[in-house]
Amino acid sequence: MKNGRLIMTIAVIMVITQSCRPSENPKVPVDKTIDEHLQEALFIQRTALDGMKAIALGNLAAEKATQPQLKNYGSQLVRNYEKINGSLKLMASSKAIVFPTTLPMEEQKRIKELGDMEVDYFQKLYLKIMIEDIRKDISLFKGAQNAPDTAIVNFASKNLPLLEQQLQKALSLR
Repeated sequence: MKNGRLIMTIAVIMVITQSCRPSENPKVPVDKTIDEHLQEALFIQRTALDGMKAIALGNLAAEKATQPQLKNYGSQLVRNYEKINGSLKLMASSKAIVFPTTLPMEEQKRIKELGDMEVDYFQKLYLKIMIEDIRKDISLFKGAQNAPDTAIVNFASKNLPLLEQQLQKALSLR
């Protein structure tokens, strides 16, 4: 009886180890690693939140600024980031990645504080914030151009020139 159990145990172990071996069939696609999935999700989440912040601040600038160029810049940022976030949302959905719907409370609080500032101080601080944020986004998008996922690479490559234009416009308004 003991020999029967031993033989059965060895047979089960052999079946398990054989089924865990990678396929020899080259037509079977190799799935992404967990790290690649995490990188995609982090890129999408960060880009979405940055876009939501830019939209909120752009709306605030369009409403609060007294300088026509700054009002126009805020409105243009809103349009650009709505387009970016729209295509990003589609990509997130196709990859089963949750797309954020609201900014974190801390960020909402900062935006409210900006809205409560005097106009002159708001206008200066708004440009400073946008320049810093867009520089971070540009760095993020440049890094994403080397991602293993072609959808992320294409998205970053397509939108990077727009971010660079937005940065140049913000610098010219300073």
